[in-house]
Amino acid sequence: MDLPPSRLDSLYKDFSNLKELNPEGYRANIDTWKAYLTKNYLKGSSSVFLNCGSDLLIKLRREPQGIPKSIDLVLASLVESNYLVAIDEFYNGTMYSEETSSLMRWIKWGTWSRGKLNLRNNHDEYYLKVVKLVIKPVIEEKFEHIRIQLRNNIISEASGIADLVFNKQEFYRKCGFHRILDDSEEEREAMLFYLSRYKKLIVQDRDIIKVIAPEVDHLLAQFERKVTEDDRRIATLNGSLTYVESQIKTLRTQIGDYAVLLKDMIVNLAPRETQRKYLQGKKLVEKSLNRLLEQHSSLMTVKTHINLAATNAVLVRTLEDSNKLLKSINDSVGSVEQIEELLDEIKEQGEKAEEVNAIIARSPDVEDEAELDRELEEMEMETEKTRKEEEVVGVSEKKENEPSQEASESELLVKKLSSLNIDSKSPEPREKNPNAIQRELKEAIAEPQ
Repeated sequence: MDLPPSRLDSLYKDFSNLKELNPEGYRANIDTWKAYLTKNYLKGSSSVFLNCGSDLLIKLRREPQGIPKSIDLVLASLVESNYLVAIDEFYNGTMYSEETSSLMRWIKWGTWSRGKLNLRNNHDEYYLKVVKLVIKPVIEEKFEHIRIQLRNNIISEASGIADLVFNKQEFYRKCGFHRILDDSEEEREAMLFYLSRYKKLIVQDRDIIKVIAPEVDHLLAQFERKVTEDDRRIATLNGSLTYVESQIKTLRTQIGDYAVLLKDMIVNLAPRETQRKYLQGKKLVEKSLNRLLEQHSSLMTVKTHINLAATNAVLVRTLEDSNKLLKSINDSVGSVEQIEELLDEIKEQGEKAEEVNAIIARSPDVEDEAELDRELEEMEMETEKTRKEEEVVGVSEKKENEPSQEASESELLVKKLSSLNIDSKSPEPREKNPNAIQRELKEAIAEPQ
């Protein structure tokens, strides 16, 4: 992004008087400069600081306009919007507190320029005060990258207190400070302060860093949230381990180099004496490597014992607390004699309740059993009498139906006999055998209706 050419004269001149004469023009100039500085100098900056002063004015110089005459107003507006933060305000821990931030600005700078900080040193050509301003979005962005390294390289691998305490250089290495930040101790110190004061992930005491992120609370349960003398000893141990590991890495590289050289000498038929010297050098390095490996093993054993002792301390404290809890619960329960008396009383009251239930279950209107049997016999006699009457009625109806059935059969026989056709012209029938006549009658009766 570049400044609009048509407005360069207005942007580079001293436009402070426009605030009263032309507020819209004044605001337009401020906003244009803010957008330009944010895009080209602030957003994505490799440094967390913006260095104000003559150097910045020289960077912004443009011919034929020269240096900008009101850039102090633009920077003050960026500070007012909390995009930039005064270094003193940052280290006072008030970067995220608007009210306190305004107060600290007043204390620091003493005067305000119409509601904004006065960054003008004088009325000379190079008028801008030499101060550092923290670029808030940049330090927040870089913090996110460092937090990822902190989680991956320290928090996720920690198994005890000995894995959480470091000297500054070791902490820088594990969290990638040299890769993420500019190579400046001032920037690294600013990030350490940000991690400690604003994010509460570490505590620092001079050159010792102790990780206290919420993810490792279980490892710090029995330890203080500040750097102690024991922490310094742990940091020394970790520093020694780092040094030995770096030496081991160097010696392994040397051994590899010796092996390559010896192979080349053998292939190229180098003098035997030369080969012998290189072989002796390789063996000396191998001996040094073996000693360093033993030292590394000893240091790792000590570190493991420290973590184990810390774990034991946590377990002992847990057992003590559990014992106190059991005592408290048992005291509230009472003695064994009291519990036995309580159980006896419960049993006695239960028996009384059963007696009451038995009494309530009795019916006050229960009649004599003999009276009940007598009523049952009467009901049986009545039932038997009713049954016999029904049988008599059934027999009578059967007898009445039998003659009617015989009459029906006689009528049926007559009808069948009358239906027989006898031809008058046929010869007179012969007299039939009585048995044959009887058989014909039976067949006629047997035919269906």
